[in-house]
Amino acid sequence: MGETMVTPEKAIKTLLRRHEHQQKMARQRAEKAWESLPKLARILSDNYGAERVILFGSLAREEFRINSDIDLAVSGMPTENYFKALGHLLMESLYSCDLVAIEDAPDLLRQRIEEDGVILYDGERDRIN
Repeated sequence: MGETMVTPEKAIKTLLRRHEHQQKMARQRAEKAWESLPKLARILSDNYGAERVILFGSLAREEFRINSDIDLAVSGMPTENYFKALGHLLMESLYSCDLVAIEDAPDLLRQRIEEDGVILYDGERDRIN
């Protein structure tokens, strides 16, 4: 029985192909995630009273990976709406979502959201279409 020998060159080529495929998949996921943001922001503003919706995390930093989630921060949303809103996001999104109430966030997280975040909705104006 002839066994196929794996050479370092073949191994490197295989690893590079896998890496390129994963990068392509991550880019496609990121594009679809960005496309879903207006809908998710409207869900939070129209149904749950969010006055401001901010994207933060890996998608905002353009570091979205195959297993990344969508991180959204809200302000002005009544506390009693939090779990209903999160459930609604999870039902409507293709990806897992994390929802943070800015008012309740630890200082360091709040600072990162303010510095790196992308405003999706602010009052009555959608920032993205």
